[in-house]
Amino acid sequence: MDPKVLNLTPADLEITRQLASFFETLMPQNAAALFRVGSDDQGFSGVPVRSIMTNGGQQTTIELKEVTRQNFADATFALPEGFQKQQMPGGPGRQ
Repeated sequence: MDPKVLNLTPADLEITRQLASFFETLMPQNAAALFRVGSDDQGFSGVPVRSIMTNGGQQTTIELKEVTRQNFADATFALPEGFQKQQMPGGPGRQ
């Protein structure tokens, strides 16, 4: 579906592209399936509103039901007090 039909702008979808890039480093084999906005070279354009995937004989359907624009306070994304960053064992590039 054309993003304009959902009242979405390219700026609205930019965070999705950034999230896809982040997940690409964590799990390159699945990132494209999780976060995608189509382009002609992908065989579809726009925002997928229904996606059907089959893995190991099990079918999963994801369907977009509602799109709303919301604002969240910066505090929503603040790290909890006492948070300490740690290396993820077996992360990208590790065995």
